Amino acid sequence: MASNENVKPKALPKEELQRRAQLAKQLSSAFGDIVTMLMRSESERGRTLADLEWMVVPAMQTGQFAVAEAQAQDTGVVAPMGVVLWAMVSASVDQRLSAQLDQPMDLKPADWKSGDIPWIVAAFGEPKIINKLFEQLGRNVFTKAPAKLRARDKDGKPFIGRLEFKAAPPAA
Repeated sequence: MASNENVKPKALPKEELQRRAQLAKQLSSAFGDIVTMLMRSESERGRTLADLEWMVVPAMQTGQFAVAEAQAQDTGVVAPMGVVLWAMVSASVDQRLSAQLDQPMDLKPADWKSGDIPWIVAAFGEPKIINKLFEQLGRNVFTKAPAKLRARDKDGKPFIGRLEFKAAPPAA
């Protein structure tokens, strides 16, 4: 009987290697953008590396993140201006997130893509930019159901909000 122990995996084609290298650079850049935005956010800057591990890494692994950038007209420098991280959770995870409003979100890696109920895990950056990101996500990603998110009322009491966008009126 032949052994497969000494068989080397076949090398990927050059184009595929280039594509994967480019994707890795894009993900590294996006990770840096997200960390930059966390550092610039008064409410988020106290996050730990452990928070990055449960909150940012799974969002990136599942492609459930959006970063908005802007370019300075005088210098050409491009900088992140807003970030949204979301999960698509199962009914049981949705119930847990909805029931424990006084507790921090507790998502395990398997929870992030466990169902079809969208939850905004974090959003930070310029409010106008975040609103535009929400609108784009509502039209392009959260098409089957509005995304849920945790919010606070004027007295600081937590509640569940929903991102709902009306369709644009038809062109005349």
